[in-house]
Amino acid sequence: GAGGCGKSRVTEAISAFMCFHNRLHTLRSLAPSSAAAVGINGLTMQSMLREGRRKSNTNTILTQSEIVTIENEWRNIDYCLIDEISMVGCYMLARFHKITTIAKHTEPSIPFGGINMIFLGDFVQYGPVLDRPLYSNLLSTQDTLEYTLNLTKQPAKQRNVTERVIQCKDDYKMLCKRVVSPENEVKSLREAPWNSATILVFRNEVRTNINNYCVFDQSKKNNYLPMIVVANDRVRNVEIDNIDLRRFLLSIPDNKTEGLPGYLPIVPNMPVLITHNIATELHISNGSIGRLIRLVIEDGENLRLDNIGDPKFPNNTVYM
Repeated sequence: GAGGCGKSRVTEAISAFMCFHNRLHTLRSLAPSSAAAVGINGLTMQSMLREGRRKSNTNTILTQSEIVTIENEWRNIDYCLIDEISMVGCYMLARFHKITTIAKHTEPSIPFGGINMIFLGDFVQYGPVLDRPLYSNLLSTQDTLEYTLNLTKQPAKQRNVTERVIQCKDDYKMLCKRVVSPENEVKSLREAPWNSATILVFRNEVRTNINNYCVFDQSKKNNYLPMIVVANDRVRNVEIDNIDLRRFLLSIPDNKTEGLPGYLPIVPNMPVLITHNIATELHISNGSIGRLIRLVIEDGENLRLDNIGDPKFPNNTVYM
């Protein structure tokens, strides 16, 4: 149904009905995005597909331990609700069918292992990313990039866009006012509301430096000592004794280490974005925003923090 028709109310009613009859444990609520999953108090479909974050092989064979985990996760599930079905593609739904078939020990010809499926969404909204929409014709020979580009080459629309660009001097002036300058509306990024605005950059190094600057600036304002969490790199589970090698590994940009930085500056109450959640049972999805309250270090972690300081950080920085 279209937006505002009451899909969320239906989801709440189903959950309330199951809870009233003590059957809530037989219902699983899923969504293809973290925001949608949080909205229905559910999980992301990706967390159920048993695939790595950077999975490249689509024919991965599940191990016996993974199969046992899948069976336990779906043992009591008789109903599955998927919200925002428009964002689910053919390939994702096929993988989901494979998982449920394995979990319920059924033949592949039985859809979703016999689980009762409830699909909610609006196909006019966002489509799947890098996947075919569920309503696409799989046998169509015209569903190609070249065919799509030809459809978009409409001279009339192109002329309208060109004329719009010529006439949008006012829009251009408005955008110029957003440039940080004493003469413009945005005089400094230290002032509200610009000090909490999202900043888009073209290079990861610039993003990292801006984040570090903001953390140290916030630490100074709140009279905290600058704190940095240092990565504990190992080679074949053996600590690195060569200080030069360790410094080199810590200095590698995080875009080359799967998003894991060597130095991570932190400050209490700093905003954080969950990118890899290992506690899905808490219903915290990837993409959720939170605040850093405290840092818990496991017992027995003896990190060697000697000679790992970086001159670009303040002299009174505490490394941990």
